[in-house]
Amino acid sequence: ALKSVIHQVTRTSYEIIVIDNGTKSTTKKMIQKLQSKFSNIHYYQTRITGLAHARNLGWKKARGEYIAYLDDDAIASPDWIKSIYNFITKHPKVAILGGPYTSSNQAEIPSWIPTELTSKILLGGKDRPINLGLEWLNGTNIIIKKSLLKKLNGFDETLGVNANKRAYGEETDFQIRANNIGHQVWYSPKIKVEHFFAPEKQNFWYLLKNQYIHGQNSHRIFKLLKQSNKSATANTVLNRLFQ
Repeated sequence: ALKSVIHQVTRTSYEIIVIDNGTKSTTKKMIQKLQSKFSNIHYYQTRITGLAHARNLGWKKARGEYIAYLDDDAIASPDWIKSIYNFITKHPKVAILGGPYTSSNQAEIPSWIPTELTSKILLGGKDRPINLGLEWLNGTNIIIKKSLLKKLNGFDETLGVNANKRAYGEETDFQIRANNIGHQVWYSPKIKVEHFFAPEKQNFWYLLKNQYIHGQNSHRIFKLLKQSNKSATANTVLNRLFQ
């Protein structure tokens, strides 16, 4: 993830925030080596595990107006930051946006695994607001105004994965809360990343349990969505449970 954004050329300055909440001791040394060459890299350690906590600490430490999230196992496209900049220049009132992500695996993924589970979110070829309840952005490629993060008190840290549990939904929950106060969630096909679909996850029982957990989280989260298509939302939950 880090190497894919270090050398990106843009018309605006940007900083890279690295949150370390449980990696190996070699991570700090690697980051310090990069910091000696790139002054815009900032590194923070925390003993509190959890993806939602790491995301919250990141936006609180950041100085910019927009926070762009990229998972540690994702690779940004070479023009990722440029595409984000172009979008927000064209749509300055949009406070939450994101784009597609596809699998970065070099080895072929088994054909029996449905394409929806192979690290893919593709919502068309045009910039547009998404139909929340039927569609949502993934946290591995999501950009949010810092002012909105502050207004909604960031991500719900009772949701999402941490050292003690496998769970999801903190980024979907945030999109719903933003939507509920009048912010449309936008999708842009040019803001692209690749995401690694780990071999150990390409297992029937892992995927079955994973989708069951997704279904549980969806049932809790989508109840918060105002003015939603209830049948469509229910179908989304059922798909997660029995996909």
